[in-house]
Amino acid sequence: MAKKTKAAAKNNSGEIEQFDLFSNSVVKEEPENKDDDFSVEKLSPFTIINMMFYNVSGFYAIDRKELAKHFFMINRTMAVKYPLQAQFFNVNGINQADVVQLWQKFIRSAEPGNRVPAFVRDVGMKKVKTLDTIDQSVIDDYCKFYSLSRKDFRDMLHFSYDETVEDVTNFKSSHYKTEILKKIKSKKL
Repeated sequence: MAKKTKAAAKNNSGEIEQFDLFSNSVVKEEPENKDDDFSVEKLSPFTIINMMFYNVSGFYAIDRKELAKHFFMINRTMAVKYPLQAQFFNVNGINQADVVQLWQKFIRSAEPGNRVPAFVRDVGMKKVKTLDTIDQSVIDDYCKFYSLSRKDFRDMLHFSYDETVEDVTNFKSSHYKTEILKKIKSKKL
């Protein structure tokens, strides 16, 4: 095991100095500039992917540790269209920063145009559709009429929302019309 030959200490002015334990040479470290356009707080996998196309010099200026930190999500995003290549890079001990840089070279050469490919979209979260317009009693009647459980109804909404809402509204108008006609006929007789 190698011995540490460097140490760090703060001087009177608060600057961090590194020095070699076996010599008297002192190396001053300059504090990092927090005003960069691509600070660590602003970087996400999707900003890095955008930089692959629109700001190549900024992409290569990103710290290798930061690239390695976002390797998993970038590799997973690229696996949407290139699953075999992504699986090839899914190895323990691989240099993750180099893989992200390799993805940049590969994607720029494989995808036409100088823009982010369509399969890479930061779409955010799905909007949750609700049934505020339809009364719960109508939904209960619909489920009872077609012998559905509430879970089946939720699944129908999940897989085909527009068709289910249209069917429920048609059911509402036709079912309640027939119910009213039945009540009217029963009162007349």
